[in-house]
Amino acid sequence: MFIVENIFKVFRLNISIIYSIGFISMISKFFIISLVFLIANSILSAELKFKLSGKDEYPFFEKYGNDSMFMLYKNEAQFTTNSTLFGIHKAAAVIEMINGKQTQNLFGIFTDSYNNKGYIKSVPATEKKLDGNMLGDRIGTSVGSFKFINGEGPWKYLVGTTITGVYYSMGDGHWLWQGSIKNLPDDVFRKIDSYIPENKKD
Repeated sequence: MFIVENIFKVFRLNISIIYSIGFISMISKFFIISLVFLIANSILSAELKFKLSGKDEYPFFEKYGNDSMFMLYKNEAQFTTNSTLFGIHKAAAVIEMINGKQTQNLFGIFTDSYNNKGYIKSVPATEKKLDGNMLGDRIGTSVGSFKFINGEGPWKYLVGTTITGVYYSMGDGHWLWQGSIKNLPDDVFRKIDSYIPENKKD
């Protein structure tokens, strides 16, 4: 009887070891698959970079307190990218800064060299970091994110993506903005970079 009990104990121990090894093996496989996926994603993704420069104006501006203000804002600019995409841009916004914390509701239009339009709206600060600081009686720098909400031509491939960048005030109404869309699928980047309207194809 003693020998039988010992046999059962050894059997249960072996089963436990097998299950443990199987569980560890499953975790290892999951880790390896996740690692391969991350590497493949980084290799097969691209970054679409934007540079804008232009002039802005404030139809209404009111500063109050030490570090707060409310304003209506609009701008016009030209833009280039690290692809064949380039053109002009214009936007309008309601911007408020309270104790250094910025909120904004901006609507912008990108128009490329083929006259295709892409539309963006500012992403709420609750979804993406939005930060800024005052430089005298104007915004000096501002970090914000914008989502493509509609578009035609090459812009249709960007609908749903988010572009994040930094605004620099250069004074006298001049400004620069640099940002990018990260982890854009490589095939989407290539479609944008090689885009030619149907009426321009041979």
